Amino acid sequence: MKHLQFAIALLFLFSAQWADAQRYNARKQYWSLGGSVSMMNYFGDIVPAAGMASIDFQQSRIGLGFTAEKKVGSFISSRFGLMYGAISGDDYNSDFFDQEGGGSGRYGRNLHFRTRMVEVSGGIVLDLFKNTSYFYKRPKVPIPYFTIGVAATYFNPQAKTPFDLGGAWVNLRNLQTTGVNYSPLAIVIPAGVGFRYKVSPNVDFSAEMVVRYAFTDYLDDVSGETLPSNTEGMSDLAAAMAFRGAEDRAMFSEALREPASIQNPRTKEQLAGMRRGGPATDMYLATTFKLSYIIGTSRYTAKYRGR
Repeated sequence: MKHLQFAIALLFLFSAQWADAQRYNARKQYWSLGGSVSMMNYFGDIVPAAGMASIDFQQSRIGLGFTAEKKVGSFISSRFGLMYGAISGDDYNSDFFDQEGGGSGRYGRNLHFRTRMVEVSGGIVLDLFKNTSYFYKRPKVPIPYFTIGVAATYFNPQAKTPFDLGGAWVNLRNLQTTGVNYSPLAIVIPAGVGFRYKVSPNVDFSAEMVVRYAFTDYLDDVSGETLPSNTEGMSDLAAAMAFRGAEDRAMFSEALREPASIQNPRTKEQLAGMRRGGPATDMYLATTFKLSYIIGTSRYTAKYRGR
């Protein structure tokens, strides 16, 4: 029901802005092409503590992107984007002595992951200040804006095996450590805010923070589902990657763990019914800095066309 309400709200938003675009002078429309670099952070099951505010800045990763935008109205631009980046998380960064915030349990769980991602997106950018001029007359003040869209993301969670199994990075999805064969593709809703600044008649600089709400709980290979009661079909590697609390090292950094946190080894039978995470879907945040080059009609052509 919530998803339906969200879709209806988006429909009304797009309809209103499309009506504005129809009234906008076609000669004032223009394209801009941009390259960006992002700092990417993840929200999910493998964060230092419970709650939305728990961001592990030690696990910040880089994303590189390309965008194409078209100014179609006095307030609105359409946007198409491609981004390659990564997110990661490590229970070792939780506070072992934090009982209230859940840090102790996370530290004892000893999970970690990294995910390389490719995202293709489309959406709109809504300026908060109206601009009815040609591109070269746009105001030289920071223009705040809001952006929202829809994206498809390919992801591939990995983790490093214990030393006795080689200490190598392996793909987790095919191991089915959650007991679920989930898809490597996810639909994502990116929404956020930013500002744009005119550097020159043809160049803009922008900075934005956009949260990606993913319709999957498996970006980190951890979900709120319990492992199936029959775990005999799990491989030894899958069982080893499903429970890491018995290891003396946190394999992401290969650091030694607090001795008091090390739990007894678990057999496949003991893994049955085990819950490793929570039911909330995953999200990731991209803090992005971008330079865009405007491909617009020349000022002279724009001025004198039709005379």
